Amino acid sequence: MADALLVLIVLVNLSLLGGRRIAGCIGRVAVQGLAVSVCALVAERAPHPGRLLLLAALGVAVKGLLVPWLLRRAMKTAEVVEETRPPVGFTASTVIGLALLGVAFVVAGRLPAVDPGLPPLMLPVAFTTMLSGLLLVIVRKTALLQVIGYLMMENGIFMAGIALVSGIPWLVELGVLLDAATAVLVMSAVIGHISRVFDHVDMDRLRNLQG
Repeated sequence: MADALLVLIVLVNLSLLGGRRIAGCIGRVAVQGLAVSVCALVAERAPHPGRLLLLAALGVAVKGLLVPWLLRRAMKTAEVVEETRPPVGFTASTVIGLALLGVAFVVAGRLPAVDPGLPPLMLPVAFTTMLSGLLLVIVRKTALLQVIGYLMMENGIFMAGIALVSGIPWLVELGVLLDAATAVLVMSAVIGHISRVFDHVDMDRLRNLQG
C-alpha cells in the first residue's frame, strides 16, 4: 500500500507542475496531503499505534480539509482562476520535474541506508516532492500557486523526516502540521489583501512596482 501511495505522490507532483487551473491544483495538493498522512501511518516505525492514528487523523484534517478550504477561499477572494504565461511553460516544468525525480534517486542512493522496513521509494519521493515544490515556487507567477509549491515542500520535508528519523517526536510532528496550517492561513490573508489593493496577485507585476 505504501508503494502505491508514493507513486501517487509522484504523479501529483508532475500534474501540479503541469497544472494551469488553480482549483484543480488545490484539489491535487489536497490529495497529496492525504496520501502523505496515510503513508506516515503505514511507514512509521514507532510502536505507538494510537498516536499514529491520531497524527494521521490530524494530517487528514489539516492537509486534506483545512488547507484546501483556506486556499479555495483565497482563490475566490483574489478572483484568480488560472496561471497565464508563466516564465517556464507547463510542459517544460513537467519535464524538469521528471529530471528532478532522477536527481532525487541519485541523491537518496548516496545517503546511508534507512530502516529496511521502510519502502525503498520513501526517501527519493520525499526529495523529489521538496524539489518539485521549490520549482513550482520559482517558475509560477500567481501567488496561490507559489503557496501550493510551499505546501509540496512541506509534504516532502515531512516524508523525509519519517524516512531519516526513527520515531519522530510527538511535538515535532504536531509542530509541522501547525506550521503548515498557520503559514497557509497567513498567506491566504495576505493574498486577499494584495488582491483588494492591486486587483491582481501576479508576483512579477508586484516586483515591478516603484516605491
